[in-house]
Amino acid sequence: MHMLLCEKYELNSDKVDFLDIELDGGDTQVFIDPYRIHISSEEWCKGVKDQISRYFEKLIDYAQNDQDDEARRMMKYLREINELKIGYSSNKSQGKGFSLKDGMYLYEQIKKSKVRETGMVKDIFDCQVFIPRVHRDKVSDFISNIIQKNLVEYTQKECQKYNIPMQQVNSIRYHNIDTNKWDKVKVYLPVHYGKPIILIPKTIVRSKQYFDYYNVYDKLIIPYYQTEMANPLNRLLYLASNEPITKKEVKKRFPCRREFVNEFLDTNVEKYIQFRENALGM
Repeated sequence: MHMLLCEKYELNSDKVDFLDIELDGGDTQVFIDPYRIHISSEEWCKGVKDQISRYFEKLIDYAQNDQDDEARRMMKYLREINELKIGYSSNKSQGKGFSLKDGMYLYEQIKKSKVRETGMVKDIFDCQVFIPRVHRDKVSDFISNIIQKNLVEYTQKECQKYNIPMQQVNSIRYHNIDTNKWDKVKVYLPVHYGKPIILIPKTIVRSKQYFDYYNVYDKLIIPYYQTEMANPLNRLLYLASNEPITKKEVKKRFPCRREFVNEFLDTNVEKYIQFRENALGM
């Protein structure tokens, strides 16, 4: 029988700020969405957004200046933070794992990609859209490493608020953006059968992330082709009738594939930049 955290501590899951998680079962299939962090007006999210921005700016700087050793040092202790109990794992909280190798893959892709010269990769959002194999789980893992200290402090605050007991656990490593080193510290966290737990705000997790390449396809590319196909100068190239150009028709002629999305964005840079700025309220 699976037990939820709120059930264990007799809390109303609808009234707490954090995500209620299964303590004995698999991970909850949600992911940290950096877009939700960016648009939030909450003070905690503002601090987290700054942390992510600083980390990514430094990563881009290393890529532009071929500082591979510094980038490797920055990624050295990346891991899948199983204490969060979110992601794809269906049985135990132990997914495929996130590591230095994944971080360096992201770094190398930024280095060799065209977007390095165009400046289109400015944040983790852009990596989701442009870089192969960077899916919601990898983005979520990457972000959770950057903000792990913030999440631990959030957990401690929530535990104090709801009288959830904590105990000292094995040392956790935090990346120090000022020194580009990983600080090793001992922390207090709630524990269930010997396994520490890190809580996460409901507001920053979703089953799907906004800057998923499919969402860009749905919200940017489909409307673009609906307009293009409806243009009298182009219409006969697509439809022989005067029927409305539906999303279904666009999807039929231009199926959603990452390669197609990337090709479209390569030739429509300004449209993507406008989409990104509109979404982020810039």
